[in-house]
Amino acid sequence: MSQNYYKTHFGLMLTLALSVYANADGYFLTAQQKQELVLRGQLHDEQQRLYDIWIVPGYVVPLNHVEKGWRNAGEALQHYGEAKFYNDIKKYSNETWRYGHKTILNKYTFTGTKKAWQNDMRTASQRTQKRVFGWWLAYPWGIFEATTESVFRLATGIPVGVAVAASAYTVVPAITMAWPVVESAGFASIQGAAYPVVASAWNTVIAPPLALLGQQPAPQRADGFWMKQVDDPNLQALADVVIKWQRQLALNNPHSETVATKDKKAQIQQLYQQIKELEQQVQQDEKQQQSQQINQLLVNAQQQKPQLETELQSKGLSLAMLARNRQAIKVKMSVLNLSFEDLDKLLDVLLADGVPQNLRERSSNDKADPLQRSLDILQQH
Repeated sequence: MSQNYYKTHFGLMLTLALSVYANADGYFLTAQQKQELVLRGQLHDEQQRLYDIWIVPGYVVPLNHVEKGWRNAGEALQHYGEAKFYNDIKKYSNETWRYGHKTILNKYTFTGTKKAWQNDMRTASQRTQKRVFGWWLAYPWGIFEATTESVFRLATGIPVGVAVAASAYTVVPAITMAWPVVESAGFASIQGAAYPVVASAWNTVIAPPLALLGQQPAPQRADGFWMKQVDDPNLQALADVVIKWQRQLALNNPHSETVATKDKKAQIQQLYQQIKELEQQVQQDEKQQQSQQINQLLVNAQQQKPQLETELQSKGLSLAMLARNRQAIKVKMSVLNLSFEDLDKLLDVLLADGVPQNLRERSSNDKADPLQRSLDILQQH
């Protein structure tokens, strides 16, 4: 942006701002305050307190953005001279190819489809063998679930995976190579040109009436947002006087803290620190002991699991029944001195082998129909 643009606006604004009497009985702004407001969007009062006006950007700040925007634009183009830039292109391309080929096509689409059929057919077989209620629908329902998931995986995975993999060494390098130019153009056009023009145009509109009709600033008129008091030279002088006064009071106070009292306080602080460290050590020891106890309990549970299964069978019970009613059993086992987290670990050991995952407990309100089940399957992926 040319300097003539700003010179033209400076001249116009100063002519308008200074065309009225500078200060009418101390109410309106002085000539100096008008100039500050027009140029910087800030002004000082008679006591040299500085105020910032929110809606007046001034001309200086937008002009600084011109320099900063074009400097950032130049720095963006300098990436072409850096070796890291070209290494990043290679890295992004390899990662894109790996994601499209390995993750989307192989893992999500083909492996996921295969596992869906295996899991659904295994579940149907187990339900048929156990003759659960409505077992004769197990295989049709399993085929329906596997087909729904397969169609979704194939329909989404193949086109997306092929597109992502194909873009690895075509689109990705092209976009990455062009990005410094796009970034540079953005800095130059927005920060270096558009913002200064808009801000200066707005300043040309809003600054004249505020400079001509605005009243003298004062701390009681600053709300902290619309007009914010930025600085007050008297604040440091005030603080210096109060600090000096307080220090003098401390020197003249006959009940000032003695060296012995300070030493005792230091000893108390040391004792507090020792107690705190001991408490932390005790907590760590308790956690470690509890962890060891739980781990040993889980080991013992794994070793004695056959005895439990034998006892359950003798009473017409089974671990499968536990799996189907896990939450209810866990609540009943809360009488033990174990947290729900530890109870889950114990139940995981008991149900780790031999109990199919499809026997996991569900909520009584959890119902299914073909449409709802299709939506559930889609949401899972």
